[in-house]
Order: sequence, then structure tokens, then C-alpha cells
Amino acid sequence: MTLSYRFDSWILTRRFPDPTDWSEQVNTLQHSTVTLRVPDGQNTFILSDNGMTDPMQFADSSMSYVLTSLGPVNEALGQGHMVAIRRVHYDDGTFTDVLHISRHVVVDVGGTPQMIGFDEIFVYLGGVALPDFTSAAAMAAWAGNYLSWGAPSPALYPTGAAIDWGGFDIDNVIRGTNLADTLTGGAFNDEILGLAGNDSLSGGEGNDTLNGAAGRDTLSGGTGDDVLRAGAMDVSNDLLLGGAGSDTADYRAVTAASGIVIDLLAGSAVNAAYVGTDRLVGVENAIGGAGADTILGTAGANRIDGGLGADDLRGGAGNDVYVVDRAGDRITEAANGGLDTVIATYSGHTLGANLENLVLDGTVLAGSGNALANRVTGNAAANLLAGGLGNDLLRGMAGTDALQGGEGHDTLDGGTGADRMLGGAGNDSYIVDESGDRIFETVTPSGTADAGGRDHVSSSVTINLDAYAGVRFVENVTLTGTYTINATGNALNNRIIGNEADNVLAGGLGNDVITTGLGSDVIVFNTALGVTNVDLITDFYAGYDQIRLDDAIFTTLARGALADSAFAANEGGRAMDAGDRILFDTATARLYYDADGTGAGARVLVAFVTGSILTAEDFLVI
Repeated sequence: MTLSYRFDSWILTRRFPDPTDWSEQVNTLQHSTVTLRVPDGQNTFILSDNGMTDPMQFADSSMSYVLTSLGPVNEALGQGHMVAIRRVHYDDGTFTDVLHISRHVVVDVGGTPQMIGFDEIFVYLGGVALPDFTSAAAMAAWAGNYLSWGAPSPALYPTGAAIDWGGFDIDNVIRGTNLADTLTGGAFNDEILGLAGNDSLSGGEGNDTLNGAAGRDTLSGGTGDDVLRAGAMDVSNDLLLGGAGSDTADYRAVTAASGIVIDLLAGSAVNAAYVGTDRLVGVENAIGGAGADTILGTAGANRIDGGLGADDLRGGAGNDVYVVDRAGDRITEAANGGLDTVIATYSGHTLGANLENLVLDGTVLAGSGNALANRVTGNAAANLLAGGLGNDLLRGMAGTDALQGGEGHDTLDGGTGADRMLGGAGNDSYIVDESGDRIFETVTPSGTADAGGRDHVSSSVTINLDAYAGVRFVENVTLTGTYTINATGNALNNRIIGNEADNVLAGGLGNDVITTGLGSDVIVFNTALGVTNVDLITDFYAGYDQIRLDDAIFTTLARGALADSAFAANEGGRAMDAGDRILFDTATARLYYDADGTGAGARVLVAFVTGSILTAEDFLVI
């Protein structure tokens, strides 16, 4: 006999060995179609989506399982569940009052005690979802839209033999017996444990974890990025089938000191301490055991983790990822063998030859690059990162980090935390995101000698390139983000660029280039005038941006708005009378200061201001 029920989501198929008596109760509120049919003497219980039957099913006469996701349910009111079971009975006389199936199911097919029946199953059919049942009484009193079945007779689950399990179309955790089980996952991310016996485990869709444990097992990942755990290689001769996706052979359960030889290209794994060879098909990645392992990659992209022990790791061609946990791990990588990354779980790792990237895992503190263009990434700890000779990218991430670029044109990003960044030689770039960040474009952090190069800062906070010795050798700054922040240059010829917000930009000494952003910006002139201190202001928007003149420099001007009588704009930028002080050449965009107008004193070039014809309203004396 087959009972087939259609409901809104998820799929479950079960086959029972003997004729089973079911009592059926259907609430009339918004229920879906219910059909009953009897095909060739088989007894199958099917829940399907929109009337379609999924091929996954239980199929052996000696099956036992326990749904262990127990109530009372503590989800938010109104979330509800798709399936609920009331009063599950076990073979030792105990029972569980309320169980439910949400988005995760745990199934123990060899558990003790074993499930032998239940009082009722509730299945959501649409309309009102099952509520948060907190007791069997609440479940029995519920009058929503559901199907309910009484306990079967005889008991569903005889014991003592292997099983054939087909999973829910949700996340499953499935545990087998010590016999030869066949366990199949569903469409989501399943965890399947075979235990002892020569098991066959299939993950189906999703990113699954299959653990054969003891015995000669066949692990088939299916689609998705799967992890295949062959066990401790006690008998070996396991078959690991990766299928689609990027799959991993995991041998962390192997404790033999002799180590494993895993050859992903040849498709084999062997350990001298055990008999037999595992076969690997369609497996891209590998994790070693406790011994000194040798892991060989393919021409593709592999992730190779030696596990414990001093391991020999060889990725081959392709963009490989290596995981090392001690200085004794050895990585062999050919020149031009792909863009490779090392994840270090111990402090002090230095990249070997032909390796490009380094990532510090966990709370590891220090790591260094090599002669290539490296990318060195820290973590949440207080990291010490060094780049080496190439054009490196150093990223401290969280924590109070110290970054040292070395030779080359390096990019230093401390991340969150008050970081110290030493660029060294080359045209270096710094990323500043906190006021506590410190830049040292000097040979040493405590020195005053320029390390060389033309350097740049991208800052999301207010920054002053003249604030302390280390930053005074940085030439350029760009404000980033959307916050109202400011930038001040130094005695060098700076290039200063605003952001989208309203900025105050001051070049300081030097012939600077200042570019306003999208906001209403202010340009400040507050350093001594002269031929070596003439700025270029680009994208100035008259009537929107503003120029502020310090009365300590522009001594004949009174504080406040510039008077119309003190301003002249004409072709040539000439004073028209003795009262003119600020002169703008409309032909060349030159801006002058004239201390005595038409008097004997000469005008002094202040800046070039492009983009607009200036008026007195564009100035404020401070």
C-alpha cells in the first residue's frame, strides 16, 4: 500500500516491509489533494512537492531510525514547522513527547533505544504553518491545516540487519549501523556516518560530509563541494568518488606515524602501516593524517593540507592552496606553476620559492613574503607582516598590526586597529582607516631619513601629512568614503583629492595640486607665499566651494567675508585701485595677492584656480 501526500515543500520517501494499518484524518481547511493507491504489494509512504514524487526512499526490510531533533520548540512565534511528530515510542518502553522537523534533521538508524512507532504525524499542507508546539496537549488541540496518522501496527522497524536510507530534501545528519549500510543524502548539506561495515554512502546534492569509518566503503559525494572521510585506513581499499564540485579526501583519522602518500593525479592513497590502497576519483583536495605525509596535486587547482606531522606538499601546476602547521612542513612549487596561497597555522612562516600569497590563520602572529609580488594577510591578532622584495600587498585585518613593505612598490592596509605601517623603498600606498594609524615613510620607524619613492595615502579619516616625522615624506593623499573629513599636506609637492562629502583641504608648503570632490569644499591658504608654494586648484565650483585666506599670511585683509572693493577679476589680473587685494586673471586662472593694490608693491602669485570665474563671494578671511 502506498500513501502519497502533496504539500508545499520538502520530500520524504519511505518503504515499510509489512502491511501497515494507518488511520487517516484530514482537516478540511485549505488542504491539498490526498491520493491513495496500492502498487504491487509494496508499502511506501511518500511526501512530495506539488504532486511530484522524488526517487529518494527507504528500501530495506530491516530499518530502524530515530529523529532526534527534540521539542519543546523554541523558535519565534509564527515560524512553525513543516512536519511534526507526537509521542514517539522506543523499544525500551520510553517515549519522546514532541519531535519536529525544521530545516535540519538528525537520523540515527542504529541508535539505542530504537524507534518502534508513534502516536501521530502532522504534515503542513499550506495556509497556516504548524505553530511552535510546546507540549503534546498543544499539538493535539491544534486545529490548523494538517494530516494526522496513528501509530502503525505491527512495529515499523525490526532490528539486526543493514539498512537502505534515502534522506529528506533538507539538511540531514544520518548515522548508520555496524553492518553494510546504504545511506543517501538529499538536496542540501548532509552529514552521513557509515560506522563499521562495508558501507555505501551517497551525498546527493549539496556540500556533504561522508564518513565511512571502519570497513571497505564507497563514498560518493555527488554534486557540491564534498568532504570524503575514508576513516583510519584500518582495512583500506576504500573508493572515494568526488563527483562534481571541488571535493576533499580527508585522512585526519589516520594516526600512523609512517604517514600517507596521497597522489591526487594518480588517484590513490596508501599508508605503509596498513594493507591496501584507497582509490580516489574526481577528488581535487586532500588532508593528511598525524604522520609525515606526502601529498601530490594535479595540474588543476588543489587545496593540500598535510595535517599533523612534518609533511611534503607538492601542488603541481594550477592555483593551489597549501595549509601548513609547523616549520617542518615542506612545499615544493615550480616556477610559473600558478598563483599559489599558503595558509599558516603557526607563527613565523616565510613563503618559500615560487609561492605568491600568505594567509595567517587563527591567532597566528607573524608571517613574511619572498622576492615575488606577495599578498600577505593577517587576522584578528596583533600581526607582524613583512613583504620582502616584490611589489607586495600587506593586509593586517583586525588588531593592532605592524606592517613592513620592504623593497618594491608596496600597498599597506592595516585594517581596523591602530596600525603602524613602514613602506620602505619604492612608490608605496597606504590605506588609513583610523586616526590612530601611523605611517613611516622613513628608512626606520624612529629615523628621519626618507625611504624614497613617491608615496600615496588613501584615508577614510582626517589626515595631516605634516603631523609627525614619519609621514612627512608622503606626497599624495586621497580622501575616501562619504564622511566629512579633512586633509592637510606637508612641505612636499602634494596632490590632495577630496571625497564625496564636504572637505577642508590645505596644501601646506610646496607646489600642490588640490582637487575638490563632490561636496561643498574649502581650500585653505595658510603658509608663506612664494614661487615654491603655488598651488593648482582643480574642479573649483564658484558659489559652492570656498577659498579661505589666513590673515597671518594675507595681512592687509580683515577677517570675515572678502569685501567687493578688495577684489578684482579681469584679463591680466591687475589691480584697478589702491584697495584691490585679491586679483584673479580670467584668462589664465591665476590668483594673486597684492598688499597695496595699485601701489608700488608687486603682486604675489598664490595659485591657479580652474573650473570657474571667481568673485569676492568665493573668499573668506580667517
